[in-house]
Amino acid sequence: MSAATPNPWWTITEAGGWAVGPVWRRNADGGWLLPSKTLGWQAIDWCAETLLQPDGERAGEPWEFSPEQLRAILWWYAVDARGRFVYRDGCIRRMKGWGKDPFVSALAWLEFLGPCRFGGWDADGEPVAIPVKHPWVQILGVSYDGTRNTTEALRPMIGGKDRARSLGVDLGIEVSRKDNGRGRLDVVTSSPTTLEGNRPTFALLGETHLWTPAQRGPALAQVVRRNLAKIPDGSARAMSITNAHEPGELSVAEEDHDTAELMHAGRTAQSDFFYDSLEAPPDIDLSDRDSIMRAVVAARGDSDWINPERLADQVLDPRTPVSLTRRFYLNQIVAADDALFDQHHWLSNTSDERPRPRDSIVMFFDGSWTEDTTALVGCRISDGLLFVIGHWIPADLGGEVPRREVEAAVAAAFDRYDILAFWADVRYWESHVDAWGERYGRGLKMWAGNKSGRDAHAVAWDMRGHQEQIADACERFVTDVLARECPHDGGTAMARHVANARRRPNRWGFTVSKGRDDSRKIDLAVCAIMARYMRRLLANQGLAAQRRRYSSASF
Repeated sequence: MSAATPNPWWTITEAGGWAVGPVWRRNADGGWLLPSKTLGWQAIDWCAETLLQPDGERAGEPWEFSPEQLRAILWWYAVDARGRFVYRDGCIRRMKGWGKDPFVSALAWLEFLGPCRFGGWDADGEPVAIPVKHPWVQILGVSYDGTRNTTEALRPMIGGKDRARSLGVDLGIEVSRKDNGRGRLDVVTSSPTTLEGNRPTFALLGETHLWTPAQRGPALAQVVRRNLAKIPDGSARAMSITNAHEPGELSVAEEDHDTAELMHAGRTAQSDFFYDSLEAPPDIDLSDRDSIMRAVVAARGDSDWINPERLADQVLDPRTPVSLTRRFYLNQIVAADDALFDQHHWLSNTSDERPRPRDSIVMFFDGSWTEDTTALVGCRISDGLLFVIGHWIPADLGGEVPRREVEAAVAAAFDRYDILAFWADVRYWESHVDAWGERYGRGLKMWAGNKSGRDAHAVAWDMRGHQEQIADACERFVTDVLARECPHDGGTAMARHVANARRRPNRWGFTVSKGRDDSRKIDLAVCAIMARYMRRLLANQGLAAQRRRYSSASF
């Protein structure tokens, strides 16, 4: 992987878009990767035979999914060998104009009337789709505006009251019922407490980038998930649609994005979340019309009704903020105002390189007991490659960091690498830091404190007393990332911590801290910043060329 490509779970489309999820993946033969068993083929046929185009030049004609949307349907309705859905929950993140609302409106009618549940196997071993016996479809938003685009597509898709009656549907103002009274499709903007106890068979969450804590969005989403879990056979599911969220707002869209990252990194027990996104590549000149149009083509996928020339006009309009352009028209997650940099800057530094045994490196350690992540990051002297040696999350480890495991990781690092400097923040780990100094200090080329005097210490580096140096380290770190001179191994944990870090001004420049949500950890970012600083100090002191091999057994 080159430094300009995204992390391994991304797919690069032929148009240059960056895709996450199964929709744009190809098999070894170059064809589209499709699920082996799915109810989607029957669902697609039903939609084509039953639903109508809701608007535009083809309004009233038979409904058609785009090729991209067809693949999404096939994956969303994929089943396993038991006939159970592969995906329990889902989110589709796309640019404005892609057709999210008509797409999920079609899903709503399918879930209400069409074949969308496993009904057994046919003679060829293929799954058979049947309708839900007693469907309850909910279209949810934190406000009426959040559901308007979806609901405005619903009625014309079914063709009005007369055609609806022929399909067995009674259309009300906000609720549609089956004529046997055993099904309902409704639009909901209620509070979480009002919805508690509902038993929907399918839920559509609209515009979840607007589902912020101020709107009680996360609480509403939790209620919906609890309600869906009550259906005994596990077939009740939720699908969200969203534009790119604004980091730090703690919206449901941001929760979904973070959950998908954790699953891709193997950091969760579950892997049944369908998260599918397509966005423009990061290197875009927003002052150049041709560059903008190429970016729009990359982000629109198969939605060729989106006019790149028209959007280029919108983007070049000085009244259109850059952050709005990237989020809504290019589907890119744009950093908060006080973030270190946009996510794509960090991704563009991803390297194929990995640390090798006997590489000369420096290490920085930031420890905690029961709250923050305990982190150990290395930086290779030769090229500045950052990599995680270890990180321990108390919540995942019974509430407390396993100290012996940390000790073992430090010892293993000294066995594996030629460590020229090892600094550690002393807070919470004072006795361990002192022991490390005694054990490894003789072999280190650059001590954390002076080699003589009261502050002499090989490893201890109290961050509380070095705010000026930290500000210098932070400024240089950001400069290097923006210049693509900060290679890293592409790990999701460090990327998440870097994205969580926020600038905090001080008299010397700025340091980093957590954002509004204290649960968003930044410890790996702190270690990365300081490891890069240590490497620079070594280079400035002319010590980096001095090499000596040590192992833990030498002390």
